[in-house]
Amino acid sequence: MDLDVDLDGLSVARSARTLKWDVAEGELPMWVADMDFPPPEAVRRAVAEVAAEARFGYASTIPRPLGEALSGWYARRHDTVIDPSWVLFSPGVNLGIGSVLRTLTAPGDEVVTLTPNYHHFFHTITTNGRVLAASEMIFADGRHQIDWEDLEARLASPRATAFLVCNPHNPTGQLWDAPTLRRFGEIAAACGAFVICDEIHGDLTDPGARHNPWLRVFAGGGAVGGGSAGGASAESAAGGVAGGLAGNRADSGAGEPVGGAAGVVMATSTSKPFNIAGLHSAALVIPDPIQRARVAAGLSRDDLAEPNSFAIPAAVAAYAEGGPWLDAVRAYVAANRAFAVDELARLAPEARPVESRATYLMWIDVRAWTHDSAGFARRLRRATGLVIDPGVRFGPGGEGFARLNLAAPRSRVADGIGRLVRGLEAEATAG
Repeated sequence: MDLDVDLDGLSVARSARTLKWDVAEGELPMWVADMDFPPPEAVRRAVAEVAAEARFGYASTIPRPLGEALSGWYARRHDTVIDPSWVLFSPGVNLGIGSVLRTLTAPGDEVVTLTPNYHHFFHTITTNGRVLAASEMIFADGRHQIDWEDLEARLASPRATAFLVCNPHNPTGQLWDAPTLRRFGEIAAACGAFVICDEIHGDLTDPGARHNPWLRVFAGGGAVGGGSAGGASAESAAGGVAGGLAGNRADSGAGEPVGGAAGVVMATSTSKPFNIAGLHSAALVIPDPIQRARVAAGLSRDDLAEPNSFAIPAAVAAYAEGGPWLDAVRAYVAANRAFAVDELARLAPEARPVESRATYLMWIDVRAWTHDSAGFARRLRRATGLVIDPGVRFGPGGEGFARLNLAAPRSRVADGIGRLVRGLEAEATAG
């Protein structure tokens, strides 16, 4: 599969239709986490079939085909058991996480997450009336390392009721290994917080690199992996959504506790690996039946439980037939990453990409030139037309870094690296 041939000329068509390409003539967007690759043929065919048959009526609110397709995909690709009944539909991962927070936590509760981290987490937490409790990682030896003492202290807070994990990690591209995930879960369990594990980038690993799904690491259930009812009654599961749930914090004023780590809400989607974010299809995977019932009621309350006409057919087609396409993309992106690393080493050796085996994003240390990543991004765009994500968007620890999207034809990546180097040279001259 020659992605350069498939993608030549694509940017003109995309420029009028997507956020990423809503830029001025001559500008090169390498920011929003969309690919510049068209989705798999099977997905386009599924969407075309729905359109041709004009199937635009109300969709089923219990899209079992999504659960079955996701279960098969995780078994084949990740050696992970997911019962189809554990799967709930959401129009998007962020929308689903927001609904989970409204359902399983109370206003004023603290949601712990590592930083730097995906910036939309911060928006989702704070706009829902919850408090962001950021545990800043320590950058040392060329990578971000967890400050375990700080993380434990934040999860031990009486108001900390949820731990939001990005696995693999965005923006750094770090693959969390099984011992790290297990330690996350053990700390959360000890502190009475439940876990939301966003695995939207889990299928976007380099060839030979293995994603560790939370549900494989904690296979067999228990308070951390599968969750436990922990004293929550069936009545509270069916009717206690408005009151919320806050782990086992007796002082949260948020209804019946679920106990311990209260299991896990794993979130995933076909949007990132198959480049179909605009079709709005995601899944929340919840092994614990009581917690799942509460979240399902919350999604219904929030009017998020009904898919559009294209969402489920596209997702099912992606999981059923999109594997070879995805493997080609993974190999292509890995080659793009190697190319970008080599070019930066040759042209701007003090711009240091953080080693990564996952996502199609490159996290670059530009602190040799500036710690003001937002100002640098503005100056870079004015001087060269390159649009990047400044590291400061990703919270504490992101200052002095930049995020670059590598899911594009090689010629476009080469253009972007060239513009970035010219921008860095201008920073050095101005300084």
